[in-house]
Amino acid sequence: MKIRVYPTGLGTRDWRVEFADGRQICDIRLAVSSIMNGSRYYIIVDGTVTKEGTFDFAVWDWDAARELLTALVRSMYLDAEISVEIPQTSRAVNG
Repeated sequence: MKIRVYPTGLGTRDWRVEFADGRQICDIRLAVSSIMNGSRYYIIVDGTVTKEGTFDFAVWDWDAARELLTALVRSMYLDAEISVEIPQTSRAVNG
C-alpha cells in the first residue's frame, strides 16, 4: 500500500495524508517549540483530533519533518510505502 504525505500550507505546520488513489486518510498539524517536550503533533480526521502527542528534535529542518511524519504514518499503517513530499526551494527565494 502506498501513502503520500504533502504540505497543505507554507512551512512545516500543515500536512495531508492520503492513499495513492487520492483518498484522504487524515491531516497532521505540527506545532514546533524550542522548549523541551513542547513540540506537539495532532492527527486530525474529519475535523476532529484523533491522536496527539509530543516530539523532540535535535535540529528542526525538512529532514526532521520527513522523519517525524513517516513515523506518525507508520504508526497507523505499519507496512505502507510512505512518501513525504518536501517543497522545492525556489532560487529566487534563496537568492
